[in-house]
Amino acid sequence: MPSFVSLGRFFLLALSIVLLAAWRPLYAGTFRDRIIEYRLEQQARDIEDGGHAEPVSLPSGGRLVSDLAYGRDNQQRMDVYLPQQANGAPVIFMVHGGAWRWGDKGATAVVQNKVARWVSKGFIFISVNYRLLPKARPLEQAQDIASALATAQSRATSWGGDPRKFIVMGHSAGAHLTALLTASPDMAFKRGVKP
Repeated sequence: MPSFVSLGRFFLLALSIVLLAAWRPLYAGTFRDRIIEYRLEQQARDIEDGGHAEPVSLPSGGRLVSDLAYGRDNQQRMDVYLPQQANGAPVIFMVHGGAWRWGDKGATAVVQNKVARWVSKGFIFISVNYRLLPKARPLEQAQDIASALATAQSRATSWGGDPRKFIVMGHSAGAHLTALLTASPDMAFKRGVKP
């Protein structure tokens, strides 16, 4: 026969589980919703301010081709940072993060250090936007990235780049989207991406 102490412990444990199950989703949802609301407001302010807090400094002789379309949606755009002279240059293709809901290709934190480091060394640097939640789910976002990559590869030669020398990278959600493409390369190949 169980002791009074073990029944008491069992009761407290069961009560704790019930209370935690009832309280946590309410708190987590509210907290999560506040974070999402804050970030969406921040993104709206960034867009009003021109998409990023401060302009990206280009290396001497470098130039920017901004808002190059790869799809019909306004979010399906990329920025291309070109070195002074490129001939067969490798290309870094960057996908921003932001929990699949926010973020921007022109955010200073996404591009400034990479442009300063790599464009000055003769690399072409591309930063890409994609449709965000709730407009597009992550699988559709990965398809956006595949379309952007195919477009960038098809135009690389005209920029002085080599379409066979692409480095694909991403931050956070952007890393997830690039990982989806590398895990399922047929998704990318169907959109015209070349190995």
